[in-house]
Amino acid sequence: MTRRRGAIGAVAVAAALLLLPGCTSSRTTSATKVVARQVSRTTLAGAELHYGASARVWPGIVYQPDVVVIGGGANSVRTVSADGMWWTLDAHASGVHDLAVGKVMMVTTHGTGRVLKLVPGADSVRVLIGPVGLADVIRDADISSAAPIALSSPLFYPVPGAPGSGAGATLNSFGAHGTQATLAAVRRPIPRTATETSDGGLPAPTTLPSPVAAGPFTFTPLWDSNGIGVRASIVHGNGHFVASFQLHLATPTVSFRLVIDDGTVKQATITVHGAGGIHVHIDAVQLDSSGEFKGTTIAVPIVLSVPLGAGPLELSLTQDLSLTPQVLGKGFLDSQGDYGLSGDLTFGIGVPNGAQARVSSIVEPMSKNTASYGLATNSLSFGWGIRASVGVGLGGFSAGAFYELQFSGSVAAEVGQNVLNPGCVHDSLMVHSLYGLGYHVPSLVMKAVNLFLSVVGVGPIPADGEIVRGPFTLWSPKPVEYCPGYDH
Repeated sequence: MTRRRGAIGAVAVAAALLLLPGCTSSRTTSATKVVARQVSRTTLAGAELHYGASARVWPGIVYQPDVVVIGGGANSVRTVSADGMWWTLDAHASGVHDLAVGKVMMVTTHGTGRVLKLVPGADSVRVLIGPVGLADVIRDADISSAAPIALSSPLFYPVPGAPGSGAGATLNSFGAHGTQATLAAVRRPIPRTATETSDGGLPAPTTLPSPVAAGPFTFTPLWDSNGIGVRASIVHGNGHFVASFQLHLATPTVSFRLVIDDGTVKQATITVHGAGGIHVHIDAVQLDSSGEFKGTTIAVPIVLSVPLGAGPLELSLTQDLSLTPQVLGKGFLDSQGDYGLSGDLTFGIGVPNGAQARVSSIVEPMSKNTASYGLATNSLSFGWGIRASVGVGLGGFSAGAFYELQFSGSVAAEVGQNVLNPGCVHDSLMVHSLYGLGYHVPSLVMKAVNLFLSVVGVGPIPADGEIVRGPFTLWSPKPVEYCPGYDH
């Protein structure tokens, strides 16, 4: 992959000088503009709990000149659309009259982005925001975690209208060994619309992992003693499809450092500590053609957030799925596996890279844990990405330092001769990593996004910005064939 996000949107900034709401700052000398800041977890309440921590002037952090800080922060927000792109603000809040298309609005950690469209009203103003690079928000800063930040008890933000959460692009194949397909190539699905939704706006966050419905899917965040992940399920006609992915983590924590000098990233590091393995379980059942499930790419409409104090950033976790089962006629396919990891999930820009995580063991291979019945070979291909980011923004358009782990593969189960000689099972798996600072939306998806934006009179937005590196292969074993009844 060439340029990427340059957040993972997760996954996340102003100034010792004067960046007051609605004002611009003058240039300063490097000797006076940066004061190192250390941040840790904080607790939100009231409007900040719903819309993110309020933007404000922070000593030692300098915004870019075209950033407009909205006075009142979260208290100036009236509503947010369910896709997280339309923000309705109090028209009388300081800074609102300084907003203009092309400027960067910063009202909260979630409500930060490039202004794409303004719809003024008597007492409120609707603002359509798009992705923005973190260095387009921050000109100078040195921000780091005071200590590894615990990922326990996060806030779960449902984003049911997030781009791609309802229905994604159909895929012919995905993740097969020997192909060029990786999760990063199809990451961000097509949004339903770029206009404000009419479904009640952005739901309030929860402290418990609760199911979220988006399109035909129900998504349930997995957050327990086994780790972090998601379960996606759909019931359609005489069939169902369930897929769950989970990253095993023992007392997970994240540490980071961001150094930006005069709009240039000097250092960006992030490490997820405690990774122990990956678990996958996919179950597809089809009783007749009404239960057929087409392949799709999905942006999971749930953001796991840990707010950070003494700074305008937040730590967030976001996920993506790509799923393509093929069950012919009446049949089913059930497959699961467990794979061990060793080493921290880590990277560094501006410093030597830390140790990369690697697959250290195959605990329960999918090839030996697959059951299938059908008229012909049943197969499935899948991709799952889980991203930790520190930055600003909500959902797929978040911008910040991020690390993403990508797990993809395919399983095919042949028809057996009889019950004593079931068919052989073939699996092909890969693990990649992707990291950087910024945001990235694939070009095919951006075409769809820009098409929707054009409906509301908004010009095209770029697919990425800043620095993104990868994907890098952590594990790519040879394809495996397992034939039950013939191996002993």
